[in-house]
Amino acid sequence: MSKIQTVSKILQIKEHKKEQAELEVKKITSLINKAEDKLSSLEKKFIETTEVFHQKQKSGTASIDEIGLFYNYFSQLNNEMSAKKKEISERHKELNIRQNELIEAYKEKRVFETLRDGIVARDIKEKDISEQKEMDFMFLAKMKY
Repeated sequence: MSKIQTVSKILQIKEHKKEQAELEVKKITSLINKAEDKLSSLEKKFIETTEVFHQKQKSGTASIDEIGLFYNYFSQLNNEMSAKKKEISERHKELNIRQNELIEAYKEKRVFETLRDGIVARDIKEKDISEQKEMDFMFLAKMKY
């Protein structure tokens, strides 16, 4: 296998690696967006429930059982929000790792593209030199001394 074919095969592998990294980054970004949407929804529920709770307290219609139910619901929402925040934080760390891998994949691909271009340019130059030598030989062979 010639150098250009070898480099082209490696370049295909690097391109595939880059595409895989891009897909992983998109997937993680999608997961982060979904988790952030869920967190936003939980926070909205928490705020709405807090307002209802404060209205009941101000009006004096909240019984001890209702206060206990509100407390349990607040605890549940708080636990869910904490879990989502932790999940988002972990996903962001994973995203940073995958983005760094993607950058490395781009760099590796670019290195092999440069190498391939150099090999092609060198091959063209060698071919041109060879053709020029052949033409010079033919010219000299036709000359009469």
